[in-house]
Amino acid sequence: MIQHIAELQWADSRRQAIPGFAEDFPYAALEGCMDEYARRQTPWHWHEGVFEFVLVHAGEMDCCTHDGAFTLRAGDGCLINAGVLHVYRAHEGMEGVRYSAQRFEIAAVAGTQRVVRQFVEPFAACMEIEALPLRADGNEQERETLQIMQTALQYAADEPAGWEMEISSALARAWRRIWALASPQTRPRKRRRNSMRPENARVKRMIAYMHEHFAEDLKLSAIAGDAGVCATEGLRCFRQEVDVTPIIFLTDVRLRHAALMLRDSELSATQIAAACGFSSVSYFGKVFHRYMDVPPSVYRGE
Repeated sequence: MIQHIAELQWADSRRQAIPGFAEDFPYAALEGCMDEYARRQTPWHWHEGVFEFVLVHAGEMDCCTHDGAFTLRAGDGCLINAGVLHVYRAHEGMEGVRYSAQRFEIAAVAGTQRVVRQFVEPFAACMEIEALPLRADGNEQERETLQIMQTALQYAADEPAGWEMEISSALARAWRRIWALASPQTRPRKRRRNSMRPENARVKRMIAYMHEHFAEDLKLSAIAGDAGVCATEGLRCFRQEVDVTPIIFLTDVRLRHAALMLRDSELSATQIAAACGFSSVSYFGKVFHRYMDVPPSVYRGE
């Protein structure tokens, strides 16, 4: 089954939740439309130990990591390496951008330790590979990988008898091509992800702290302190890794939670403002309107 997501959810385990993931089959397929996300973009997020393969089905969207941004058009795809901070945005405010995401652990790609050791772990550990874009008009390896992952997505949607085996087989076949495309970057001389920038780890901790404490009166010193650094260093790390300040990021976190409450609950705007850490309902309405282009009442459909 492909699960439809209208907003990314946060898990208590300090990583973005993965609906549909099962311990005995670490694979999940999801679909989304950027029109349903706040400001037509996902939040910055990551998946520890989990790869994400995105296919764009309509429109164009930008994929951003610490290394930069690139545009994916309908028919294109992208593999996000495990643990990489990333965000997807509808290209230049484009409406109707639809995409799917297949998320899976190493165990879903390879059934033997030799394959894992030789072909999967070097990719996951390579700091030079944050994202691997694949173009519909690219070379043969890229086109075949996209076709295979589209087939895997169809198995997830239809769930015929033995669909788990078909998906596992598809992931292995796709990975053989991904390895061929990425292997020049995974040589031993390259930096490994176990020597990841300390700034990256600090920002992840700060992001997780914000999601867990967004309802509180948070100060930059408290956010940075959870990552073991002072406010000035926390600000520097955030600007380096995601190009915004922690306070701007916190506002985005609060507004996304508020948007979910407006859509999925019957709480009043005053209750939602208080639950999301805003000092007053009038301030909440002003900020929400500025970020979302509509006031809370219109967003709710009142």
